[in-house]
Amino acid sequence: MDPTNLEAPVMLSRVASGTIPFARAVQRSGDGTCVLYGGTVIDSAQTPWTAGHANVTVTTPAGTFGTLMNKLACAAVPDTTNIGYVSIAATDMSADAAFGLLMKCSTAQAAGDIQAGTDETAAFASPQLVDLPAMDADKWYYHNLAFGGVVGDRDAVVGFGLYNNSGGALTTDVYVQWVGRGALAYDIAGFINTDDAVEDDQAVAYDDALILANGRITGIPLETGVTCLAEQRLYAVPGTGKLATTEIVFGVRPITAAEDQSVAGGNVMVVR
Repeated sequence: MDPTNLEAPVMLSRVASGTIPFARAVQRSGDGTCVLYGGTVIDSAQTPWTAGHANVTVTTPAGTFGTLMNKLACAAVPDTTNIGYVSIAATDMSADAAFGLLMKCSTAQAAGDIQAGTDETAAFASPQLVDLPAMDADKWYYHNLAFGGVVGDRDAVVGFGLYNNSGGALTTDVYVQWVGRGALAYDIAGFINTDDAVEDDQAVAYDDALILANGRITGIPLETGVTCLAEQRLYAVPGTGKLATTEIVFGVRPITAAEDQSVAGGNVMVVR
């Protein structure tokens, strides 16, 4: 009998060649370098934002991906009007290329209906705005967008907020879970594997790392209270890098559980 060649796939794990906290999700920032998924926090939405108009009511209900989140209930907010904003201590963001925003709306929004951005003046009086992409109703989106305006207008940022640019009165509930800043991400690149940790490794937040391979990856933590089944789709939560089963629209390559995990918040093997 003639010999037969059998080809078998090789599964590789991602390895970090830079210093980065282990078991944290990362995102591609160009040329093979990566930053922590979500970047540096601007606001974790745990305290109420300031309403930008009398027709906006701000509350902090239980969060989907955190303890709390901000709900900005808009009741016919006039066009070209602030929806709401968060005030922060003056922060130099001139070295940051982009911002990240985890949010959803109760009604569908066309591209540009809602804008977001930073401001160096109090009360979000002169914001540097960019259009948010179109959003379906009641879907979570992670928007990762280049900052608007010029770099010099981001060296002393005191606020981040949302703006009605819909061309008419805006009536919708806007939910904000997390806002961050950092590099512009083109795709989720993978995870740093906890199994790769060795003595004297440094874990420095927000340092770049190189992702060398992909495949089956072990030891990735689930969000608090989350369990999963094998072959279930999972979604990395900005700001934590943990995985949730609630869909977050970001246009990235899929993350799939490779095993059952019945322990809430436990580690799981995933396939990328």
